[in-house]
Amino acid sequence: MLTGKQLTYTLLSTATFFFPTLVRAEANTNAYPVEVVQSFMQECTEKSGKKQVCACVLDRIQDEYDLEQFSKLERKYRATGKIPKEVKKFMFGCVASNLANN
Repeated sequence: MLTGKQLTYTLLSTATFFFPTLVRAEANTNAYPVEVVQSFMQECTEKSGKKQVCACVLDRIQDEYDLEQFSKLERKYRATGKIPKEVKKFMFGCVASNLANN
């Protein structure tokens, strides 16, 4: 079982934004296509082992960013190799929430 610090490190060092294809979302909604959700959840869960935390992170990203904006964050990640600070805040919040509930 991962400690809180290990889980945070795992999530932050994981390439959770690897998607073979990003397609445009429907107008006026941040619900991402099923393929994007499945890819995110699979990659994140494989790396962190925490499906609940991964789902929380994805929910928060979708609440804040439409697919086009999310795609920009993904490109930023690929260009720098670092998870954007905009996404780190969600990760920290979800890890903290998960630890508080366990």
